[in-house]
Amino acid sequence: MNRRRFKQYSSKLTVLTLIPIIALTLTGIAYSYWQEELQIIAVVKTGFGKLTIGSEKLLVPTGEGFEEKHPIEYYITGDGQALVAECGNVSSNWKIAVGLVLENDGTLPVHLKDVEVWFNSSTEDFSVKKYYYGPFPPGEKFKEYWSGLKIEEIPPIGDREPPIPLNPNDRTVIWTVIEYSGTEPIDVEIRVKPIYG
Repeated sequence: MNRRRFKQYSSKLTVLTLIPIIALTLTGIAYSYWQEELQIIAVVKTGFGKLTIGSEKLLVPTGEGFEEKHPIEYYITGDGQALVAECGNVSSNWKIAVGLVLENDGTLPVHLKDVEVWFNSSTEDFSVKKYYYGPFPPGEKFKEYWSGLKIEEIPPIGDREPPIPLNPNDRTVIWTVIEYSGTEPIDVEIRVKPIYG
């Protein structure tokens, strides 16, 4: 007889426990229908793509006295997004090559679309040519496009057209050759900035 009472007691307890749980669930569903709006509080983690300049070079002709006649100071902007070159006494047949190694420091893939070259003076006497190499996954060498080159060796063979897809931690090399054909010497500031998305 004790077993029978225990089973009846156990069944009643189970039913009494399930009724409030089901009622509470149905109340929440009914409330959301009545409100016609359901508010969900959630956390969404997103990624980002960030292309930064990892290394830079500014090459000038190897002839005698170029650096003394045409002083150049250059630096990378604080956000690592552009190279700025301040060039003095730019005269006819003046030429430089700006090299950048770009790295995808983000968590999402990006595409290098172009390189924007900006001058703080008239651009009609300047010619700009751009050369793109890569992408280079981590560990892959790109020495032939970067190390030990002279301005006369720019561009190295093997360039390609953008866009260049870059996964996280991938790198790419770009060379921008800038020439001046004007007759009047000028001082100019040049900004070289990769455009990506």
